[in-house]
Amino acid sequence: MEFFLTIVICTAINNQCVEVPIQEHDYRRTYKNHYECVNRGLNESLDILYTSKIFTQDEVENMKLYPKFWCEKIIIPKEKPEPKPTI
Repeated sequence: MEFFLTIVICTAINNQCVEVPIQEHDYRRTYKNHYECVNRGLNESLDILYTSKIFTQDEVENMKLYPKFWCEKIIIPKEKPEPKPTI
C-alpha cells in the first residue's frame, strides 16, 4: 500500500485551487506510508510558495495564496507473471 500526494495552491480571494504544473515544480507523487507523504506534502507545499521561483512575495500577498495538500491511500497492483506457454 502506498500514498499518493496531491498539492494545490489556493487563493483566499475566491476560494479556487489549482494544481501546480509539473513543468513548474515536479515533486514525487507516491510514498510508502502516510507519515512520509505528509512530511513531504508540508515541505513541498512550502517550497512551492516560498523558496521556488514560481510565485513572488507580492503574488502570494496580493492573491492571498496558500498551499493545500492531501495524501490518498492507493493500492498498486502487483504485476502478474506472464503465463508460461503450454505445449
